[in-house]
Amino acid sequence: MNWTKCIRGTLFLVNTLMVILGLALIVLPLWLKGNAAEQNPIVLSDTVVYSVCGLGAFITLLSFVGCLGAKFYSQAFLTAFFVALMLCLALEVAVIVVIFADDSLIRGNAESQWNELSETQQAAYETDNECVGFDECYASIEQKIKNNLFIIGGVTIGVFVYQLACALFACCLCCRIVQATEDLEDKIALDTVRQKRQQSVLV
Repeated sequence: MNWTKCIRGTLFLVNTLMVILGLALIVLPLWLKGNAAEQNPIVLSDTVVYSVCGLGAFITLLSFVGCLGAKFYSQAFLTAFFVALMLCLALEVAVIVVIFADDSLIRGNAESQWNELSETQQAAYETDNECVGFDECYASIEQKIKNNLFIIGGVTIGVFVYQLACALFACCLCCRIVQATEDLEDKIALDTVRQKRQQSVLV
């Protein structure tokens, strides 16, 4: 039972940290976007920002379910947590692959943002980066976008590791609950048999 309590406590603590990290995934892209608006007009596309924020919100909700499962030792919560966790891990891998592997996505979003800038903003960016027009400025735009994506990617990888550990702990707890239930059923069955034998002896 000691190791079970240890896993429950660890799972609760890890999910508490996951709630914090999930909130960080919500706040960080918005902060980077706001910071970009003050310093450079193009750094993160709205698609990337809102996708990561949505992922952070999902992680926060998922981690809360994990906390409930660990707190109340509930197989239903832990099973739901494990299944959702696997879906979330697959989603994170897909998002990372799409963002970092598809250069056309970065270029398309950068060009869309560039076209939405006013002439004054475009001129200011060209002056600050010593370039003229989108094609000439794209190299600097791409570098700024990727620098911030690496920050978000690093946070996401950290979340991925935590989630993998949570999945293992949740699986262990579910197995322990099943085993405890079976042991209890066996004990009840054995007690029933003993009572019947005692009754038959008395008769």
